[in-house]
Formats: sequence, structure tokens, C-alpha cells
Amino acid sequence: VKTVVDQKGKVLYFSRQPIPNSRSDQFKSGIKQIGIYVFRKKFLLEFSSWKECPLEKAEGVDMMRILEYGYPIHTYEAKDMISVDTPRELKEMESVLLQDSLYQQIFQNVS
Repeated sequence: VKTVVDQKGKVLYFSRQPIPNSRSDQFKSGIKQIGIYVFRKKFLLEFSSWKECPLEKAEGVDMMRILEYGYPIHTYEAKDMISVDTPRELKEMESVLLQDSLYQQIFQNVS
């Protein structure tokens, strides 16, 4: 999924197609999207009651429903990402997390 954001990191649009369209050969910039979304329970209950919207159907991206209902989605640009696609990479990531102070603070009492 490709994402278009404004200058403050607010999402303008999501698409599975090239953005901008193929006529825009001057646009050469893009970023890799990692989809980590955080919602409050109240919002998720509301979201789940909404019907699919036209742009969501057209793009096949459920986050378009949030935009179509007028809610903002904000982004954060991470400078250092670790991709986890294999069992070996998962083990490596678990090692990294166990050394992370924020992870320890949040999950120290979770079993």
C-alpha cells in the first residue's frame, strides 16, 4: 500500500496503485510504509459499525474508510526499522526487544 501524506504527516490517501499516477514521471520520491495502527477501543467499536465506503472498495484499503468518515490518520517517520519476515529474523527481533528499556517497562509484568 502506498501512502500520500501532507507536509505535517497527515495521511491524504492510500492506494495499492502507483501514486502519483503513471503520468507523473517527475515524481521520484517515496517511503516504505510499515502499518502499525493504534486505536482506542471506543473508536474501534464505532469503526466496526461503519459500512464499506466507495474509495475503500476501489483501493482495497480499509484505512480509507477512516478518511472517508472524516477522521485524520497521522504518520510517524521511523529512521531505523528492522524487517521480520523469517523465523530467524523473529528470534533476532526478540533479542533486540528484550534489551530495549521501553519494551521492558511496558511488558515486564505481562505473562
